[in-house]
Amino acid sequence: MSSSLSASLASIKTAARVRDADLVMTEPPTVTVETSATLAGGTWHRPRVGGGGAGTAVDPDAPFLYLGVDSIGGGDSITVHPTNSFPWYNSVVSSHKTVTNTTNPSHPIRFITDATDFEVELLSAGTGGNARISVDGQFTAEQMLTLTAGQRWVKVTGLDGTLHEITVEQFGCAFAGVRAVAADYFYKPALEGPTGVVLGDSFTQGANQTLMGYARHLGRHLGIENLIESGVGGTGYINPGTGGNVKFADRLTNDVIDLAPQLVIVAGGRNDGSSSAGDIQTASAAFWSALRAGLPDAVLICVGPFVEQSTSLATWNTVQDAIFAGANGYADALVDTLTDPIFTGSGNASSPAGNGNADTYINGANLPHPTLAGQNYLADWLTSRIARLLPADPPRRAVGPAGPQGSTPPLAEDISGTEVTVTNTTTETDLYVHTLGVGELVAGEVYRLRVTGYTDNQATSGTLTMRARLGGTSLGALSYGSATGAQTDKAWWAELERVIRSTGSGGTAYGTVHGQSMMPSASQVQTATSKQIGVNTTIANDLKITAQWGTASASNICKIETAVLQKIS
Repeated sequence: MSSSLSASLASIKTAARVRDADLVMTEPPTVTVETSATLAGGTWHRPRVGGGGAGTAVDPDAPFLYLGVDSIGGGDSITVHPTNSFPWYNSVVSSHKTVTNTTNPSHPIRFITDATDFEVELLSAGTGGNARISVDGQFTAEQMLTLTAGQRWVKVTGLDGTLHEITVEQFGCAFAGVRAVAADYFYKPALEGPTGVVLGDSFTQGANQTLMGYARHLGRHLGIENLIESGVGGTGYINPGTGGNVKFADRLTNDVIDLAPQLVIVAGGRNDGSSSAGDIQTASAAFWSALRAGLPDAVLICVGPFVEQSTSLATWNTVQDAIFAGANGYADALVDTLTDPIFTGSGNASSPAGNGNADTYINGANLPHPTLAGQNYLADWLTSRIARLLPADPPRRAVGPAGPQGSTPPLAEDISGTEVTVTNTTTETDLYVHTLGVGELVAGEVYRLRVTGYTDNQATSGTLTMRARLGGTSLGALSYGSATGAQTDKAWWAELERVIRSTGSGGTAYGTVHGQSMMPSASQVQTATSKQIGVNTTIANDLKITAQWGTASASNICKIETAVLQKIS
């Protein structure tokens, strides 16, 4: 592996742990959809110049960061739909189709403001759409808001007047601007971290999931916020699909190579089942050799076809083997989706069979695509595989968002890729330990620790409790209920933030712990009660993450894969 490729991997691994994701705000502002602009006063900020929301040309100085758009460049330009006046995601005519692309894909828009209230204008073809607002990386609601025909505005009120990073996600409609009230600041954030591309078929497109496809979740899990989704239904290595769509190779230049990403994930083959193994291997080899030639230093991951267990796995094994044979030597990793199937059982959400997770994860009304829960699960499944492919000991680097006046980014204190396993015991066991030396804890300093891993469990697993400790004292505990069925490779993450309030032998620290586990029958997001503890800063103190099973079993396994500790102030 080249040194530049190793550096790219390290960059992705580091970035994957710096942003809180998949956590809904406990006290969100008020968010409503409106049929007209209702806020009084304020200033409009538009993505285009001239003509209100439509405008006549892209404004390169607009205070917006566009994420996941296919001409992001340095973050200063956007692609415009060929028959519309608004920015769209991945809409280059020569990219997906041989005819004009008139679909309404999605992309996030981000800005920083201290406005107490603002409203976002979104335009569509008159059929409505969906939208969601995030504040400082946290969702104001788990589900997308629905905009019916005629509803063009999303209004947010009740922010506290301090600087916040706002993200607008929309589907089926175009972003036309923001009006901010009582704002002294309104500016564009820096584009952080690596760029990634996921190229695939309707699974990557997120069929009928209104922005909730696995690729968007995967990007958040990996910390790659500028993740560009090139998902087109019906396409593959050979199959171009219908309606003027084109196969993978014909999207390679525009959708992948021209964007110079550090990570490329290609997931497909489901639509190539009618082709011969020889033809698939030839097409795969041509695709992957061209991709490697175009991106010699990028991390390239080849993922097999996404299929449900009720289909003939023999057929898909032949397809996957042919794809992997063609990709071998060009891709850095091959992710087998069939040996340990992602979706198990013969049922689906509409017709459960009681013999696998397809009862929950496969959409019976839109076979063979996943439900929303299935898209989440698919992202978790891929995250656990991809995380294992990253280097065990990447170099340290400074990471974090740029502040309003170019403030200093956080310092990476410790990055660990050491795998630690807790199994067949009910004893609380250390997953991660970092020793803070005498005098290292200083009043006012804030530390953030993010850890990720996965679990296997027996049926009726017993509770899994994860704790954060400083100097032996618990800062909080996350408790996940017993899973009723045996499971493997269920992703989890946990994040701790703590501040040193005072130092000395009677020093104090304040901390909050939150996290998510896919082990229970339904994904559980938990936040431990914030608490203040005593800490003696005149001696060395261990900062720990521990795990404890309620039932001892060799089938109950909790593993930590990555940990990043940062001093962020």
